[in-house]
Amino acid sequence: MRIILSILLLSVCYSTVINVPADYSTIQDGIDASSTGDTVLISSGIYYESIDFLSKNITVAGKY
Repeated sequence: MRIILSILLLSVCYSTVINVPADYSTIQDGIDASSTGDTVLISSGIYYESIDFLSKNITVAGKY
């Protein structure tokens, strides 16, 4: 049980917030750069693209 709790805690501690378009110019580029547990946070705007989550366990959300 301790090992599972440690793994969960470490995965939360090492998650990253990727900002679009500040860090990556497109949503898909942000998703491509993400890892499990990361958040791709999108600023308001119009984005003309198709996105594929690539079966990743991530959060994609807008700021507003």
